[in-house]
Amino acid sequence: MQLGGDRMEILNLSPKDWLGGFLFLESPRWHKGELWVSDIRGHAVYAIDEAGNKKVAAEVEGLPSGIGFLPDGMPLVASMKERQILRISDGVPEVYADLGDLVQSEVNDMVVDAKGRAFVGGYDFDLFAGQKPLPAKIISVANDGSSQIAAEGLAFPNGMVLMEDTNHLVVAETLAHRLTKFDVNTDGTLTNRQLFAQFDELHPDGICLDQEGGIWVSSFSQGRFLRVLDGGEITHQIDVPGRHAIACQLGGRDGKTLFCLTTEGSMAEIASYKSKSFIMTVEVEVAGAGSP
Repeated sequence: MQLGGDRMEILNLSPKDWLGGFLFLESPRWHKGELWVSDIRGHAVYAIDEAGNKKVAAEVEGLPSGIGFLPDGMPLVASMKERQILRISDGVPEVYADLGDLVQSEVNDMVVDAKGRAFVGGYDFDLFAGQKPLPAKIISVANDGSSQIAAEGLAFPNGMVLMEDTNHLVVAETLAHRLTKFDVNTDGTLTNRQLFAQFDELHPDGICLDQEGGIWVSSFSQGRFLRVLDGGEITHQIDVPGRHAIACQLGGRDGKTLFCLTTEGSMAEIASYKSKSFIMTVEVEVAGAGSP
């Protein structure tokens, strides 16, 4: 149905609870039949099968966040407080890249391309401590562990997706209410900054990509997940009243299950390990693509 002109009516979807018992979940990734998630406040990375059985893939004391996988299947995880990328070898985290010289406070979400190059957001201030936001950056990490600043001047870079068929990276700039698209260069830098979508009040957090180029966006403050197209048109909406919408990932056997990570609790409760985090699911029409 049409709202007017060529603009389509926004389709509202209803999710259902799938799994709970976490503190603060982030960075869902679908990998070889399992959903991987970081419980930041639980200091653990989990791998969960389709039946909801979870196992601890690794314990990370420095607060685990972004997850990715090297071409050989080796898992990587961003350790926020240690400002490191860790590889998980037989359940044991080992330092893969130390970003302490490039980042002053924390690293956060991460995405890994088909060649094994990682991109991770980095900050020089502590948001949970109430420090004044400073311009942030994206770091690129080559598959030999060497790192460099790929892009600067971002307003809290958060979730990222790689459109490897068009050689683009899209990042959620949470504090600027927008999704920003970059060209990915062969040297690991990001250039030709473009606007993918601008929101009025939404705070985009984790994001994921589908096969039609649509991006599912988690809006932290509004408790809402949206599907948006390049240019800003919103096609789908999922509301989770009473919860924050943290991150999302398409997966399942046909790639059409949207796993939605949600959390109950204030910022103070999240920081003091008193929040409760859940995974919700909803079936969608278009399967996942790209990375994550």
